[in-house]
Amino acid sequence: MENENMETEDMEVGNEISEEARRYEEDLEMEDPPPVSLGKGTDTGGTALIYIGPSFPGAKRYTVYTGGLPEALEEKIEAAPIFRGLVVPVERLAGANVELSRSGSGLSILYQKAQETLAGREG
Repeated sequence: MENENMETEDMEVGNEISEEARRYEEDLEMEDPPPVSLGKGTDTGGTALIYIGPSFPGAKRYTVYTGGLPEALEEKIEAAPIFRGLVVPVERLAGANVELSRSGSGLSILYQKAQETLAGREG
């Protein structure tokens, strides 16, 4: 019986985290997004952007971009839009880092999903 209760609680927590991630992704869509290019070589509009997601070949975590995003990152955003949420204006870096450090926050969930995507375990 106790195991069933623990499994139910785990499922409820998982559902709450998934719901928070969904709301966060909706908020990203509703916000005035920074001028991030989804087309190759397009300018960022002069806004300094920083990638706060996990590093992968062609995009290193905490790299600042001012003249457009690297092709590898743009391709990753096109293939898996969750990476879009991990590109933020530099002036939002401190707040983004606080949110990344909070387990279950929208950004920490996006980061985790990005890691899973890079590891080939899309989920």
